[in-house]
Amino acid sequence: MQTLKANPQTRLRIAACASASSTAEYNQALSERRAQSIKAFLILEEVDANRFKTVGFGQSNPAEYKANPAVLRSDAAKANMRGLFEIIVE
Repeated sequence: MQTLKANPQTRLRIAACASASSTAEYNQALSERRAQSIKAFLILEEVDANRFKTVGFGQSNPAEYKANPAVLRSDAAKANMRGLFEIIVE
């Protein structure tokens, strides 16, 4: 947060992912909501909303392979439930 406030020209892409525990459609929507929630938090912390773009990757960009999607809280599932920040360079 402090870095964002100290660099007001920095723009970010907020990307979010989901585990493979549900359908692809559900996980896509979940990741989009996750990205929007991160953005909403940053806005509440008084960071300008125009500095962010959001994207959801659903289950298509896993950090770890999840051998058994039925296990909801496995280490792999937790690793795949994440948000990422990428600096936008124009």
